[in-house]
Amino acid sequence: MVIGIAANTTKPGAADVAVRLAKELTERGHECLYEEDLAANIGGAQGLPLCLICGRAELILALGGDGTVLRAVNVAAGMQKPVLGINLGRVGFLSEASPDEIEDVLSAIDKNELTLGTRNMLQAQLLNHGEDVPRLIFNSSTK
Repeated sequence: MVIGIAANTTKPGAADVAVRLAKELTERGHECLYEEDLAANIGGAQGLPLCLICGRAELILALGGDGTVLRAVNVAAGMQKPVLGINLGRVGFLSEASPDEIEDVLSAIDKNELTLGTRNMLQAQLLNHGEDVPRLIFNSSTK
């Protein structure tokens, strides 16, 4: 499986978690694509813009907090690519796993046992100096 890794490199430990994930995923036969900022921080990896990663990857792992997940979803949703958040922040409402649960995530990827859920998104058109700018809006909501 081709897996994209996006990260908030300002979060403590983000590069370490990404290196661990990449090593494990590669050893398990998966191909990893790295966001440009992350690649520069982990050394030796070629980085790509998130839009290119989402075009090639089958799954996007977003390492950081809710902002990182929202950034990844904003790009991946238009290409109908799933995003799995790994929380490196304090709250992580939008993340599905913590760094302590990485082994479970890797096992689920290997066994093709990830459960995909759907989230509601809002599509909006912004008018910017006479130009329509489409936007997808995603955030956590409760009833």
